[in-house]
Amino acid sequence: MCHALIPKEEVQEAETNELINKIYDGSADKLFMVLLGRKKLSAEQIENLKKIVGEFE
Repeated sequence: MCHALIPKEEVQEAETNELINKIYDGSADKLFMVLLGRKKLSAEQIENLKKIVGEFE
């Protein structure tokens, strides 16, 4: 039996940072805009995103 030495969240964060740097020239807002443009969001989903963004202000 084996187990991970690094938590999944840590790997996700590192991979996301690498993706943003490699594909979007370090611009997280460009990635965000691409993700939002891929599908129509409900009013509830938009409100949830506003709350998340508001937590970082």
